Amino acid sequence: MTDRPAFSPSQLAAEEWRAVPGYEGLYDVSSIGRVRSLSFRNRYANLPSVRILSASKHKGYLSVQLCRGGVATRHGIHVLVLLAFVGPPPAGCECAHGNGVRDDNFLSNLRWASVSENAADRALHGTDIIGENNKQAKLKVADVVRLRALRAEGATQCDLARHFGISQSQVERIVNRHQWKNVP
Repeated sequence: MTDRPAFSPSQLAAEEWRAVPGYEGLYDVSSIGRVRSLSFRNRYANLPSVRILSASKHKGYLSVQLCRGGVATRHGIHVLVLLAFVGPPPAGCECAHGNGVRDDNFLSNLRWASVSENAADRALHGTDIIGENNKQAKLKVADVVRLRALRAEGATQCDLARHFGISQSQVERIVNRHQWKNVP
């Protein structure tokens, strides 16, 4: 679980709540990215009360678990905000964060965007998961530059594959700029 973000008094004063589509009467989402349960029961007084849900992070995005009919489902808060305040996404669109910060779920920071628009935003913000930003990358930018230089000097693809711990076909894709295209 993550700590709740600190909201200023002015942000809380301007906060607007709307029902979560599909969960009307059960959950609300706010314009600053908070989600509350309307069906929470106070176990001490056995009275219904409203409770702000704790969010957890999944792939950098804040999400909450919503329950309906005994079935719990995880939802990204950013998507809930847009669904409640803007409506369903146009065909082929997904949620985009205007400032590139995945846990900034203010309505003013969110919009529906095409997949290519969202990818362009990630490239602009430097949050694209390419090259060294990919946790599974075996090479660093310096390795790719060195690999290409060694190949240009005549090293074989097999020798380079052995040296860098990757496959020969991977070396070929890097040398021919099918991969690591962003590296000069």
